Amino acid sequence: MLLLRFFSFIYGLFSEFKNILFNYSILKSENFNKTLICVGNLSAGGTGKTSFVDHLINMLSKDYKIGIISRGYKRKSKGFHFVDDIDTNKYGDEVCMLKSKYPFLIIAVDVNRQRGIKKLIDKNVELIIMDDGFQNRWVKADIQFILTTFKNPFFNDYLLPFGRLREKKKNFKRSDYIIITKCGLSLDNKKRKYFSNHLSNKPTYFCQTKYLDLTHIRTKKKFNICSKTEILLVTAIADNTELFNDLAKISRKVHTYSKPDHYSFTKTDVDEIIKTFNKIDTTDKIIVTTEKDRVKLMNFIRFIGQYPFYVQNIALDFHENDNFEKNILEHVRKTSKNKELS
Repeated sequence: MLLLRFFSFIYGLFSEFKNILFNYSILKSENFNKTLICVGNLSAGGTGKTSFVDHLINMLSKDYKIGIISRGYKRKSKGFHFVDDIDTNKYGDEVCMLKSKYPFLIIAVDVNRQRGIKKLIDKNVELIIMDDGFQNRWVKADIQFILTTFKNPFFNDYLLPFGRLREKKKNFKRSDYIIITKCGLSLDNKKRKYFSNHLSNKPTYFCQTKYLDLTHIRTKKKFNICSKTEILLVTAIADNTELFNDLAKISRKVHTYSKPDHYSFTKTDVDEIIKTFNKIDTTDKIIVTTEKDRVKLMNFIRFIGQYPFYVQNIALDFHENDNFEKNILEHVRKTSKNKELS
């Protein structure tokens, strides 16, 4: 325990030294002539960034030609790539999920975000969303979002490796907006005030995961779960607790086959999934996976396509009194207009 705290202290010194260099313009952040939105967090994963990026795409693609820049976490390729097909090994699972949902999007992966953004601008995009870029200070974002979960807010956490924070919690002040994800249905003023007190009255929005239709992994046919249905939940995400609990409410029993976040499923995994499914002693049974895991499992569609294998589609539902969409659209419009005039 003490050793972990010591390493957290050392980690904090290095991360804060880098921030000081940028704060005093010893190191320079690059500005771009297109509106750049950054979606990030202070914690190491599990806050729902990809779902939020998905929400922004839905919100903004009607008015803007959007480009997405991501480092392509856990991909096996190197350098810059445009995401032209669904290849999770080459590009990473998150961007492949977005490309499968929005084929019209121009998506790029590059650890060097400056280079990636310039290549997107060459494609005449009007607005760029940078996924997981809050710690990348070489790039100057026009609008900064950071996400944190309702149950485990970053201000109650500690620096890596003792905790899960990538940098000191005070640095949330660099952001423009805080998004509190995975909230419950009831959100009273007391809970709002609790967050407000910790966030220096920074503009804060609350959202919950909205579970949509289950659709078959191959045919896209919808399925309705009943109280007699048993489910094998197959996931490789940071935290499947919320999905598990939601399915448990409406089914007889939920079995699980879980792997770490961004895990690449193999044929051995698929064989084990089918074996586990066949052992469930009822005819009223299905397999359920996530949208992110779907793009990886599609590599084995010839083995799983004939099974009752369904994808749980989701969306974010913002609390109606927050006026999230109205306020963000207005901020984006003003920023884009200023970029055009400058």
